[in-house]
Amino acid sequence: MLIYNINIVSIILIILLFVFYGLYFYRSRARLSEWKTFEAPDRKFKIEVQGILKHKNYSHLSGQIIDTYLSKSVIENYVVLATTYVKTADISDVDALLNRELNNVVVGKNNNKIISSDMGYVGKYRSVDYLMQYLGHKDRYARGKMILAGQTLYNLTVSYRERDYNENDYNRFINSFTIQQV
Repeated sequence: MLIYNINIVSIILIILLFVFYGLYFYRSRARLSEWKTFEAPDRKFKIEVQGILKHKNYSHLSGQIIDTYLSKSVIENYVVLATTYVKTADISDVDALLNRELNNVVVGKNNNKIISSDMGYVGKYRSVDYLMQYLGHKDRYARGKMILAGQTLYNLTVSYRERDYNENDYNRFINSFTIQQV
């Protein structure tokens, strides 16, 4: 009889654990799905994102200023990388600059694989859309858009596992991006 009671108690505890875990996961996912409008501290752009974008600022030896905005979740990461070039930087060949930055920033030292890239425009600004696969993780991808506006290159990226990709969320993130000032 004692063994029977212990088994019942164990089963009840396991069921309760699953219920509480499910509620926790559901509530966490609900918080992540809340879209918020984010405006950069320098008021150069606005974008809608799930979660909260955390900001870090770096200065490169070349004089470039790099602002990183990141919202992490279990499901996907949203990133806005804004690189402001010094006034003396030659950015006259926009297509060459976008292709070079795509190779430098996206592929980088990890030798990740670009699956596709396509040049286009966001309003009057030249852009490149891309899809990249992380070579160390066959089911992880990054999809994004780079836009050159004045002296600033914006790299908007969503990083995700293949099974978690949501086209509507990606489009909302990318299409909500507006440049406020150049």
